[in-house]
Amino acid sequence: MIMHLRKLGFPCALFVSHDALARGVLGSLAMAGVTVPEEVAVLGVDNDEFECTLTEPYLSSINVPFDAMGREAARHLDRLMKSRNPPVRSALIQPTGVVERQSTDIIAVDDPRLREAARYIREHACNGCTVDDVAAAIGASRGWVHAEFKKRFNRTPHHEINRVRMDLARHLLRSTQLPIREVALQCGFSLVHNFGRTFRNTIQQTPAAYRRRHQISR
Repeated sequence: MIMHLRKLGFPCALFVSHDALARGVLGSLAMAGVTVPEEVAVLGVDNDEFECTLTEPYLSSINVPFDAMGREAARHLDRLMKSRNPPVRSALIQPTGVVERQSTDIIAVDDPRLREAARYIREHACNGCTVDDVAAAIGASRGWVHAEFKKRFNRTPHHEINRVRMDLARHLLRSTQLPIREVALQCGFSLVHNFGRTFRNTIQQTPAAYRRRHQISR
């Protein structure tokens, strides 16, 4: 696989038929020294939260409406059990969209320093990194980083740091029972008050309200 991808040329994107296989693909890419998503973006299918968050980076995936598929299958079975003729055509259940995570979170720009800045933010935002840290990591001035982010992405590097932090925060609130204080710490906030204020300003909900609405049943 790696040889074929190299022949195709980087950057490229890889669509994988289900999340478990995509997790293996990400492992193979990592062993070959291929960076995801900078060189190869990877997209799976099923949006299995367990599979998608076991990977590094987290796996983007197409969300399949299994509940709707199950209801349609039950309707078909009911028709057959009542000796009715099955429908002539198969039912087509559309996916509900792509759930974006880090494996496709690529910023396509031609400036290598800007790509490296975006990568550094993605990898270090939740470790408490600052815009000064980003600038130092790529050997540029803080002013250059700020100006280039505004020009290319229409947002500041500070906003990009918070975007990465909030992505992790939403994941932890949906999929774990961690106290909100611990969620704040894992997202790079030393003070839970600052985390709550940033979350409300970004998501338009408190962390507790978001968790009540979106937490995955266990």
